[in-house]
Amino acid sequence: MAITYEEVTPSLIPNTTMKKMLSNGLHRTYQITPIANYVLHDNVMDYPYQDPETMEETLKFGYSPSSVYKSCSATYDFTPHTVTDENGNTYTAYGNRDFFSIPEHIKGEECNV
Repeated sequence: MAITYEEVTPSLIPNTTMKKMLSNGLHRTYQITPIANYVLHDNVMDYPYQDPETMEETLKFGYSPSSVYKSCSATYDFTPHTVTDENGNTYTAYGNRDFFSIPEHIKGEECNV
């Protein structure tokens, strides 16, 4: 089985690099990596957080650093839409996993893998 990769230019998600993974010439997945000094949101990394003072539970957004790529199916629908994070910031996200990339200094130590 021959595995090859093709760069997607331009990337479908701003501030990322994307590659198509091909198996025997058939497109199987996309690899999405945030560019240097950016982090990538993927809602499969979101997690519940309970405020220790109020005991209120909220959903925190999860991010991966530029040293980690995420993958999705070749049939993934990258339709853009707007999402709002736990701090009220809005972003243009792509597809049902809400992919978007932001500068890492915005998230700092909150970045998780």
